[in-house]
Amino acid sequence: MNNVNRHIVNGFTYHVDTIQEVSNRHRGQIYIVGREDTGETYSPPKIICTPTTFKTARAAIIEAESYCYEVFHNGDLDGLLAVTEFQRANGDYIYHPD
Repeated sequence: MNNVNRHIVNGFTYHVDTIQEVSNRHRGQIYIVGREDTGETYSPPKIICTPTTFKTARAAIIEAESYCYEVFHNGDLDGLLAVTEFQRANGDYIYHPD
């Protein structure tokens, strides 16, 4: 059974995970699934990828958690969500900040 640990920061509900890229390196991903304060849900979730890749999945998870707090507390989240909406409209579901 795979449990997803959801977190709530500034009203946004999210969880973090990793993907393994072709180069066998891991990239962290933040899945924003909704707003706790307004009751809004995002289906499919909005996905934001971390800018760096790592050799281990655990390192990528740590980076995703750190990146998430940085994005939430610096106020950059609205800009990133706007970018993910634009990419979703064009058929690209993942935001790579590179």
